[in-house]
Amino acid sequence: MLVRDIMTRPALTASPATPVRAAAALLGGRGFTALPVVDDDGGLLGIVTEADLLRDRIRHDPRSPLLGGELAAGGPPVR
Repeated sequence: MLVRDIMTRPALTASPATPVRAAAALLGGRGFTALPVVDDDGGLLGIVTEADLLRDRIRHDPRSPLLGGELAAGGPPVR
């Protein structure tokens, strides 16, 4: 089996300006766990994953020493 046998066509992609909610909807709607991020010419800039989208969305346990840094950093990114 080759990648082309399981890849969707056309490939679903996001741009750097894609809102986080829209990227999450693309992933969730298709059952994917990763999405290529491309520039205006279709060049690959990176990959956004489910883990990337969930990070900073769920607070650490209040007993965790990481919570102080989480609160100081502000809210999660939206793009």
